[in-house]
Amino acid sequence: IAYDGFVGRRGPAAVSIAIDSVARAGDLYRVHVSVRNEGGSAASDVQVRGQLANGASPATTILLDYLPAGSSEAAVFVFPRDPTLAGLHLSVESWLEP
Repeated sequence: IAYDGFVGRRGPAAVSIAIDSVARAGDLYRVHVSVRNEGGSAASDVQVRGQLANGASPATTILLDYLPAGSSEAAVFVFPRDPTLAGLHLSVESWLEP
């Protein structure tokens, strides 16, 4: 028990994505998201995907180089239509365990 307390238990990466805000910028819409790693290990080459639900635009993928354990990164998706009306699908596609 003392060893585990000193070294700490490390679990796998646990990556998730959440919308922070949506803002119009001219003819485009910016979707600000947070990508979080609430797991005990880092993740690299994290790929997150965003796509309008009605298929009005192609899917967009954002690549985050490195996401340490317990951290969060901000990212922005850009769409030609209002995602609050069209519907939006966000997903974490993959990551590497360094």
